[in-house]
Amino acid sequence: MNSLVSGLGRFGLAGVLALAGLAGMAEAQSRQPQRAAPAVIEANQPPPVSEITPLEITESGAARHLQLPLGKARIVRLPADVRDVLVADPAIADVVLRTPRIVYLLGRDTGATNAFFFDAKGKEVLRLEVHVDLDTASVQQALTQLLPDTSVKVTAVNRNLFLSGSVRSAVMSENARQIARRFVTGDENVVNLLAVVEDQQVLLQVRVAEVSRTVLKELGVTFQDQLGALGNTRNSAGNPFTTITSLNYANRLATFAGTLAPRFVANSFAFDRGDGDVLTLTINALERNGLIKTLAEPNLTAVSGETANFLAGGEFPIPVAADNGQIAIEFRSFGIGLNFTPMVLNAGRISMRISTEVSALSQSGAITLATISVPALTVRRAESTVELPSGGSLIIAGLIQDNFAATIDGIPGFKDLPILGQFFRNNSLTRTENELVVAVTAYLVRPVERQAMLLPTDGLPPPSDYDLYVLGRLHGMYAKPGSPSAPTALKGPIGYILE
Repeated sequence: MNSLVSGLGRFGLAGVLALAGLAGMAEAQSRQPQRAAPAVIEANQPPPVSEITPLEITESGAARHLQLPLGKARIVRLPADVRDVLVADPAIADVVLRTPRIVYLLGRDTGATNAFFFDAKGKEVLRLEVHVDLDTASVQQALTQLLPDTSVKVTAVNRNLFLSGSVRSAVMSENARQIARRFVTGDENVVNLLAVVEDQQVLLQVRVAEVSRTVLKELGVTFQDQLGALGNTRNSAGNPFTTITSLNYANRLATFAGTLAPRFVANSFAFDRGDGDVLTLTINALERNGLIKTLAEPNLTAVSGETANFLAGGEFPIPVAADNGQIAIEFRSFGIGLNFTPMVLNAGRISMRISTEVSALSQSGAITLATISVPALTVRRAESTVELPSGGSLIIAGLIQDNFAATIDGIPGFKDLPILGQFFRNNSLTRTENELVVAVTAYLVRPVERQAMLLPTDGLPPPSDYDLYVLGRLHGMYAKPGSPSAPTALKGPIGYILE
């Protein structure tokens, strides 16, 4: 105890304070928490802002380039104490000096600027070139999560996003553009440079098949004239009968006077009284069965996203009104037409907008204007939007139609007589049945070599003079050697099989 007091006396008050300071420093160091080890960040995922490693500057007077996302911050550790900071454009990047050696750098607007850091003696500690662009890491992360099977790279220039790489379809390219659009202010700020590497040409086969059956039955008698007058028949006073104009039937008994002289007329029976007035009767006995088959199969190829048109037929003129009472001529197409716009989706599926038509000229419904006859059209048309896989078929339209018509023509009163009424009437029955089907098939196709294609004209040589004039053949019997339709030599054993 005496030694301790004597020691305090030698050190005095200054020694006591020094010892107390050392004890406090030791206690402060014991209370200071240990710094955690840096977190391991995967290379394919952008790290959170709180876990971004600070930019360490180890050498004074160095010049560094820094890419800073818009709206994000970066920590910079300096190698020496800094007193003054100079920022060329604070509207683009702002600098906060937290301590003499720790700087907070914030991106406020897109663009490029620079910042200079000086120590207390005015010596340059760091020159920093700062480029502030859009946050491509967030866009890249969204594309990776929403389109995992794509290889899209995002590059930011000013306020624009450039998408590069390759995708498998035009739909995936459009989806990537729509995702990037959510991170910019307008559509013009997204530049889509993605390349589509999969098959993007679609072959469409359309089959329009129709079968029509017609049944016609007719039996009866028709009169070819009208009942208009009693001719020269006179009454008992010698005066002729007056003309009866009210009995204007569809069939006419020419006259009742005179001697009825039977005279045969082709396809009918006529009775002539000798002065030219004839009573003509036609016996109708007809039964007709008709069958019509129509098959049209147009094929057309188009690039995904583009529209293709096809027409095999012709055009006919139609008169239309023009200025000053004149008549102009317009042409309308008819025949086999096809119009479609394909779009290749994911997993080889194809979405198509299809419009197909099969039309032909018809006199049913035709009109005549002055001396111009305008025909009508019989049309089979289908228009739809479908989705199907490559090589798949689908029926997009179908029709079953059954028409039945029955008529009875005859002389009123007479045609209703039992048994004898059959000689004064004509019975007609018509029935038409139609069945129409429109089927489509789509394929993803790619070009092939010319030698791998077979055309309808291949193997059809023109006839020689001998074939044409002597043998009466319209074409040569054999194609040139090497053509696909040329006869080939037999291979294998040749001869008869004997048992």
